Amino acid sequence: MNGGIVSEIVRDRVAEKLEAAGLWRRAASQWLEVMCKQGNTNAQLEWLRQRRVYCQKQLTAPVPPGKQELTSVSKAASSTLTKMGLKQAAKTHFRTVISTKEKSSL
Repeated sequence: MNGGIVSEIVRDRVAEKLEAAGLWRRAASQWLEVMCKQGNTNAQLEWLRQRRVYCQKQLTAPVPPGKQELTSVSKAASSTLTKMGLKQAAKTHFRTVISTKEKSSL
């Protein structure tokens, strides 16, 4: 917190625990709750605003699933099917091709 006055620091046990646990979005929400309480000075409100900004900057964008993750999921699924005795010939995964003639007789 740049230039903040030490005496204007606001303490909130819940928000601090959330920060310590790395739950930044929840911590930012908790600081907002503290901010909405009556009786905060302008300096305290500014400190709370800066603390929320700090928490929000700690958030990381979710990593989109990549090909490597998909490959590992596919391998795990294949392994499970083999263990269950359900592995079939390639490209026939739980399906059989039904000809037009067979469909009409159904």
